[in-house]
Amino acid sequence: MMERRFDAWRAAHNRSYATGEEQRRRFEVYRRNVEHIEATNRRGGLSYQLGENQFTDLRSDEFMAAHTIINGSRQLNNDNYSGGNNNSAAFFGPVPYRVDWRSSGAVTPVKHQMGCGSSWAFAAVASIESLYMLRTGRLVSLSEQQVVDCDDTPADSGSRQGPCRRNGGRSLARIRGAVAVQPNSEAALERAVARQPVVVSISAATALQFYKGGVLSGGPCDAGTSHALTLVGYGAAGQAYWIAKNSWGDGWGEGGYVRMERRVQATEGWCGIASKPYYPIMWPASWLAQE
Repeated sequence: MMERRFDAWRAAHNRSYATGEEQRRRFEVYRRNVEHIEATNRRGGLSYQLGENQFTDLRSDEFMAAHTIINGSRQLNNDNYSGGNNNSAAFFGPVPYRVDWRSSGAVTPVKHQMGCGSSWAFAAVASIESLYMLRTGRLVSLSEQQVVDCDDTPADSGSRQGPCRRNGGRSLARIRGAVAVQPNSEAALERAVARQPVVVSISAATALQFYKGGVLSGGPCDAGTSHALTLVGYGAAGQAYWIAKNSWGDGWGEGGYVRMERRVQATEGWCGIASKPYYPIMWPASWLAQE
């Protein structure tokens, strides 16, 4: 029964292995993960559900190494971003009860970082794409690969494994900098998200690997921050939650998005979501014509 299920999963995800031994090893990992998923869902009382996805044949450590930014000693860091703790982009007055920038057409389709620990680039680019649309009315997909290739800032965990290829044409957007939202304050984070999508970093919870839907809550969460997301809204349906765009493809989670518990007792928010948020700021669109 489990073997047939594994074969169906491999066919659905176009998965093949180099040797029979590797396939047997992956089957055992798959079997244990399916048992974990089903046992978790049977517990009841959870606000979220787990399910099989493209990561079901990976051990937790393999998943973390390939799909988060926890490789080696890398840590997400926004300490060096310009602007300090500036809430100039914050929403003034009472914040809306719910926000979803997707409904405003300000969010590009979900992308897939593949086996590269570059969530920081995908989250940053997603926030810039949304800001550009809010400023110009044009929703344009930008290149994460160029950011990864051309940014060797240690704090960003950039990569220079390939050459930096800059487009020789006119710049599409001029980013003035990035501003840190007041850390460890979900109220400040709500005000910022009410104005524009915001980049956040979290400590990847075990449930993220097989998240299927619902509102992630509880833990356990790893120490430090190991994954970046773009907050595109928030809401409440019996439970307050954040809406985040991920970079693991639209077959993961809720069409590539995840909802996470909002307004928790911990000042840093669920799994550190309010610990290091920031948003981009852009020069006026009219400045592009001066280049």
